[in-house]
Amino acid sequence: MALKKCFECGNQVSTTATACPHCGAAPKKTSGFRKVLLIIAGVIFIPPFLVLFAAMFFSGSSSTTDSSQEEFEKKIEERYQALVRRHKAGDPEGAQGHITQFQKGGRMNYKDVSSIAKSVRTMAALKQAQSIDPADTRKLAEAYANLARLEPENAEHQSKAVRYASEWKEGERHPPCSLLGCEVGASPAEGN
Repeated sequence: MALKKCFECGNQVSTTATACPHCGAAPKKTSGFRKVLLIIAGVIFIPPFLVLFAAMFFSGSSSTTDSSQEEFEKKIEERYQALVRRHKAGDPEGAQGHITQFQKGGRMNYKDVSSIAKSVRTMAALKQAQSIDPADTRKLAEAYANLARLEPENAEHQSKAVRYASEWKEGERHPPCSLLGCEVGASPAEGN
């Protein structure tokens, strides 16, 4: 049994009661016409307000999305310009940090980032090759073989890779005197 307020005295009255036990007033019945009118008004007026609200909501988020996208593109361009500056300055280590960010973001196709990345790898490999002790032919052979893979069109890298590889193999067959304990200039067979 549900309770409702009496429209006359305001006390609680059963919804099934024929009169208020406090004041004797008969309950006010809502007509079916009134319910139908409320439903029709709801159907007519609520959807336009929902559409208006949705339009305001989505148009606001669209401009926010557009400005976020513009900000994102601006940051990518700034990172690209920093990469180009590092590359032109001959700083492969500095450029590699920017390239890593493009890789993580899946943006290696942005402008010429992938070709700059290849050039940076080549610069780093060349820098490494130039820092190797000239007597360490094995490391030089490996470094120039790596350079030859990075730049197959560069005949100098190819020829140095072959030259250092052959010197390394030759050095393995005839170890230097310092390893055998002989004097400089003497053959290994002469010994001390």
